Amino acid sequence: MTIQIYTRCPRIFAPAMDDLSGLLARLSTASFLVARLGLSAGLGLSASLGLSIGLSARSAHAGGRLDTLATTGLEIAPGVELVRSVPIFWDERCAQVNYTLDSVLPNAGTPFEIDLPTVRAEIQEGMNTWNQIPTSYIEMNITRVATLGNGVRGFDFINELSFEAPDDFAAAAASPSISLAEDTTFAPGDDLDGDGDSDVYDPAVTGLWVCSDVDSDGDIEFPAGFYRAGTILDNDIMFNPRIRFEVGSQSMVAVDLRAVATHELGHSHGLSHSVLNLISSEDGTGSTMFPVIDQRDPVAELGVRTLHDDDIAWSSMIYPEGSGPGPLASLAAEDVAFTDVFTVVRGSVIDPSGVGVPGANVYARSLDRTRRVPVSQATSR
Repeated sequence: MTIQIYTRCPRIFAPAMDDLSGLLARLSTASFLVARLGLSAGLGLSASLGLSIGLSARSAHAGGRLDTLATTGLEIAPGVELVRSVPIFWDERCAQVNYTLDSVLPNAGTPFEIDLPTVRAEIQEGMNTWNQIPTSYIEMNITRVATLGNGVRGFDFINELSFEAPDDFAAAAASPSISLAEDTTFAPGDDLDGDGDSDVYDPAVTGLWVCSDVDSDGDIEFPAGFYRAGTILDNDIMFNPRIRFEVGSQSMVAVDLRAVATHELGHSHGLSHSVLNLISSEDGTGSTMFPVIDQRDPVAELGVRTLHDDDIAWSSMIYPEGSGPGPLASLAAEDVAFTDVFTVVRGSVIDPSGVGVPGANVYARSLDRTRRVPVSQATSR
């Protein structure tokens, strides 16, 4: 089994927000993001975090789904394997994502400290914003509050929300995900993170088929079975303890906690950054997944709390309601089938010589006077 870690971080207008390479090196990760340039690179890791033979670099993906690298088994040079790009996602069995909130408080020990019930409520409201999309079956919830005392986040099958970060962490927040880099079949008893505790259970024994803390030890176990490359195994959101968070938008030196959380939760279930910073001639707000939060503009800052058409469409594309027989993907009373609302348009962007153009921003625009842009994607292949 090969796993991959991937992270995206939003920028806000605050001091020292450029280089994340120190953080990712410290976490022994497989990719890093330079926040200012939006460039990323990947290096495959095995389950024991030893180096695999995969090595690749690629350009940033804006709009649509977050991609990671998957192995192909094809060696193109000694010690170098050809890899392919695949999107990351929660398997339907695990799309009810349970999070643990660490008890470390934002702005701890200052007059601006936010109490734990408020932190939980604000982040859960960000989750509810995504949960309430009628055409998407993603479901994210804070199910546990604990004093973890584990410092910087890691691969432990605890989906953690934390206000702890390394000293050189410079972004407002990050949402690292660990995902499979190859198609894999999990067997009951598999210890995937190497901590001596089983991470896979037998559905035939438990009568369950969803990711759950079946042994009540605080981490999540996966049901045995087949999982595709790109399947997310562990997601954490790490908020910068040196940035001042607030509830609402009262200060130009603080940033709204719910806005940052809502953005990061988009990454947590597989969305990439959007290029939409201006919705229309009559709406100056941008997509929730636009990578900059401007706390100098309260309307724009709080606008990040509200999903744009682009955010809704991509979450629904990844987790389409009505797409399967399972309890999540099948339609419930309040759900709307993805195919009743959306039409998928596919195509290619080529230059005059017929060569594909990577990084081209493709968007739809209304023909009325508002020139509203409902959806966009950057080409990546």
